[in-house]
Amino acid sequence: LWTHHDPKWRVHTTPVLYNRSVYVLSENPLRALMRPSLTAMSLDSGEVEWTRAFGKVWRGLDAQGMLAFDDKVVFGVRRRKQKRETEGTDSVMAVSAVDGSHLWE
Repeated sequence: LWTHHDPKWRVHTTPVLYNRSVYVLSENPLRALMRPSLTAMSLDSGEVEWTRAFGKVWRGLDAQGMLAFDDKVVFGVRRRKQKRETEGTDSVMAVSAVDGSHLWE
């Protein structure tokens, strides 16, 4: 059993489990812009396998879902900046569950 804490994370989405990895979608609370990052961690050790930042989209503060299937991770994003960071999403993004590379939105 393990615990992972990263002070740079603000997490509003429930982590998901897929193929022996745990995927955590987070934003950095120290930044004014809510730019998401996806981190894959080993289910066995809690060690970070990779982290990918998505600098061209935003996320709101509302709780949101995430889904992993068929070597993809899918989650909601915003294409344009809102006046308030509490506003939700307007698009869906898919990334590779293998390395976090952008697939489509």
